[in-house]
Amino acid sequence: MKYIKDKLCKISKDLENKSLEYNSTWLLNTSKELLELSRKLNFINKEPGIKNFWFLTYPHGSMLILKALNDKNEIIPCFYKRVIEDIKNYGRKYYLKEGIIKDNSNLLLGKELYLVEKKNILGKMLVEEPIKIVNEKQFDNFEIRSCITRLEAIEWWNKLSDLWFFPVKIVEIFPIPQKYNR
Repeated sequence: MKYIKDKLCKISKDLENKSLEYNSTWLLNTSKELLELSRKLNFINKEPGIKNFWFLTYPHGSMLILKALNDKNEIIPCFYKRVIEDIKNYGRKYYLKEGIIKDNSNLLLGKELYLVEKKNILGKMLVEEPIKIVNEKQFDNFEIRSCITRLEAIEWWNKLSDLWFFPVKIVEIFPIPQKYNR
């Protein structure tokens, strides 16, 4: 299993450096597990039933994935280790995000969505029933769970009340994010 995780980290680094073409011929020479992962990632856009995408500002999508990995006690793939460094360099106190804050409640609840950040599909998620944030004090209670600061909320929505917190459940994590090319 460690060999597979090391291979995934190497593939991830190679893809980031664009020094390796991501094709099934190369993967055939690695292992059956990597080939299965490759097929799953390469055919992501052909998978029936999931046609919806949720786009999040970097690093908020990655923070949802980090929370899911933490909850499952899983090893963090190389791709997300870099994200943690970025988050710390940015000065964030929290990076284990449980949900999303939006200014409306008209979202796709209970349907699987692809989680997209910076043209990378990070995995699949389910958006659960929202909780209304009616005042600034209640916003403060959701700041840690959402990893959205007061400053960001003011910048994005120009308010701290009359917002919605959407708990998110990560259904599947892609150790190597798939490129979103639409």
